[in-house]
Amino acid sequence: MTKTKYCTYMLTHLALLKNKNKVLHLIE
Repeated sequence: MTKTKYCTYMLTHLALLKNKNKVLHLIE
């Protein structure tokens, strides 16, 4: 995996985690 692909993967992963937390927060 190239550095750029890894960075993109990490950014996407962090964005998904943030969205998941937002959704969980809204549900509670």
